[in-house]
Amino acid sequence: MSQDGFTYLELIIATIILAVLAAAIVPVSEVASKRAKEAELREARLVAVHAWTYVPPAPIAEPGLTVQVVAWVDRRDSTIRRIRLEGPFSPDEPAGIVRILELSRFDEPVDIEPPI
Repeated sequence: MSQDGFTYLELIIATIILAVLAAAIVPVSEVASKRAKEAELREARLVAVHAWTYVPPAPIAEPGLTVQVVAWVDRRDSTIRRIRLEGPFSPDEPAGIVRILELSRFDEPVDIEPPI
């Protein structure tokens, strides 16, 4: 009797091998993406400005809430390219919240729609 095609066992083994390879690719692609972003920042010649503590002026902020701020400035034109804000603006936010603002494409028109 001749056998045409694959057995179920062969298909299961091939599926497992593909799943293991796919699981290995995800961390590699994340590292590659991170390295590309780091290279882009080095290329832009950014320098991190010393962190300082900021007390948000929001009316909902409780006394004692502070935010650590770090800004990255382009050495070529002194333009702020990134801002990292660590800490809550309001009591409803978690203590370890981090916001990262990436600033780019300057001098382009922006359309901002008000919230409904």
